[in-house]
Amino acid sequence: MLFFLTNSISAQLAPGRTYKIAVLPFNSDIADGEALKPVYKLFQVFKSMEQFNPVDVQTVLQTLSDNRIGKTTCSDVACARKMGYALRSNFVVHGQINTTYSGYFVALQTTHTKTGRVLNKVTKNVPGDLRDLTNEMVEIGRKLVLSNTTGPLTSSPSAKSSTLNKKSSKKKWTIIGLALAGGVSVGVLAAQGGSSSNPDDTNNPGTKITLPGPPPLSGGN
Repeated sequence: MLFFLTNSISAQLAPGRTYKIAVLPFNSDIADGEALKPVYKLFQVFKSMEQFNPVDVQTVLQTLSDNRIGKTTCSDVACARKMGYALRSNFVVHGQINTTYSGYFVALQTTHTKTGRVLNKVTKNVPGDLRDLTNEMVEIGRKLVLSNTTGPLTSSPSAKSSTLNKKSSKKKWTIIGLALAGGVSVGVLAAQGGSSSNPDDTNNPGTKITLPGPPPLSGGN
């Protein structure tokens, strides 16, 4: 069973723009030597998508260590945002994977570093062994960031739908946008040039932003 939740709106993904995404080690009861396999798989999934530039897993692990955060304790939004700033990543994937009598229970989400908004959340029971779980990360990874939408896309919950032209609607991936506070909805990837390696860049196209230093990291809470 797959539960797929999104609180956001869809915005058309413009070609040629990349965003940093980090995958944190999951809070898990999987044996330590095997627990990183799903993380590495998600890294590979995001690396295969031209829209994303995933942070190297070893860099993530080293940053956790440098900030004295347990390898599997940074699973909540607050800690994910701290790591997002420390890694200068626009988005962070985090959550938990626990064993069940028939396989694994997966609860992962993608958080926007700057706003702390959860873009997408996937909750799923995966039957089988660790190999089955690792293979399932391909589908889960796509659902965490992308929506293969062919219908109309909107820029706000109350806006009228605009139909994509035939050229852009064919096999066009769309990325989940953000519904910002105050009733104003802005697509995460709305018309901005170049690639982005700054968590704040998603709302300030064409403006050089000095990223504030990461908040003090004292643990996963």
